[in-house]
Amino acid sequence: MTSALSIEATLKTPLGDVCIRSFCGPAEIRRYTLDEQFGVAEDYKSLYSRRESLEKIAEQSDANIVLTLDAKGRIIGYGVLADPDPNER
Repeated sequence: MTSALSIEATLKTPLGDVCIRSFCGPAEIRRYTLDEQFGVAEDYKSLYSRRESLEKIAEQSDANIVLTLDAKGRIIGYGVLADPDPNER
């Protein structure tokens, strides 16, 4: 189910159309697969490399998860806007 706040846009790219969706909830995130690019690379580790991590953050009432999806329903990009953990600086 999509949130009432959800905004969706489709962008044309040289590699095909991508869909950008905001305010994605946990149930919506579960429908998609996370592209393998979010694993550990030699010089970089993505902050969220598992779909379940994004689902957990989406459960927070103040969180906004923005997904970029390819035509196959793979998450190829994401943005996370949420309040930091109280123990973080």
